[in-house]
Amino acid sequence: MKELLLLIPLFFYCLSGICDAVIDTLQFHYSKSIFTDYNEQWWNPAISWTNKYVDHDVNKGLKKITILGFITIDYPVQLTDAFHFFKMWREVFNTAAITSALCVGTNFTSLKWYIVLIFFCLVGEARNKVFNLFFNKILIK
Repeated sequence: MKELLLLIPLFFYCLSGICDAVIDTLQFHYSKSIFTDYNEQWWNPAISWTNKYVDHDVNKGLKKITILGFITIDYPVQLTDAFHFFKMWREVFNTAAITSALCVGTNFTSLKWYIVLIFFCLVGEARNKVFNLFFNKILIK
């Protein structure tokens, strides 16, 4: 039943598809999306991109974080707006999918070639179907 373990990376890859749908919805359909009901400064990519700057002013530079009173770094852009936040999670889930597939399949040579091919097609198709469901239906009012 090792083949059933392949559902683990499929789950992570579908989560990546949801994140991708959120990203594209924000970028291309924000005005008719479910996100217009929430904090515009976080969700609306037309203005949220300014969140990474001091007082939302490009001329004032990037926000900084001071650690232990003496180490100053740029505030992580992944935490400044929904667009970048979901892009970060998309990549986390993609990496988790690939990693879990490798872990589950540490002995991929024991699997039949057609099982690997079916798995490859299933993962790609499932991710695209989930993306399209969220992008075209669930995230639109």
